[in-house]
Amino acid sequence: MPTHVSHFEAQDALAVKELIVQGLAERWGGYDPQFNPDLEDFAGHYGSSVILVAKRGSRIVGVGVLQPEGAGTDRIVRMSVAGDCRRQGVGTQLLQGLLQAARDRGCRRVVLETTASWESAVKFYGSRGFIPTEVRDGDQHFVLDGTRS
Repeated sequence: MPTHVSHFEAQDALAVKELIVQGLAERWGGYDPQFNPDLEDFAGHYGSSVILVAKRGSRIVGVGVLQPEGAGTDRIVRMSVAGDCRRQGVGTQLLQGLLQAARDRGCRRVVLETTASWESAVKFYGSRGFIPTEVRDGDQHFVLDGTRS
């Protein structure tokens, strides 16, 4: 079944939360809502952001958020792909959509971070042109200048 990327709609909120929680539980061995208050009101928390969802049929299989960070800089957060859909191009489609949104907004730089021990995520971003800048508090930080895809 093909994957279709579209903008987040209010009715997507529960499925998006479940997808992200499932990914966090898989990576961390559990989920603690006190460390993720944004998931309790996803649409409200990310209201000024670009939120893209990847769907296969009616099932949400991926999500990514592009937040304004400052003059000419946006930040990608909450990238998540369902476990059974990884390594099938879903993350790439979401990332390309977010980078296009950044270009459309006139953004010149995109930054992001991921847990440094999540080798697959670190490799994913590195292979798509993001440059590692530092590891801080267990997180690998990246930058992409020019928002090329």
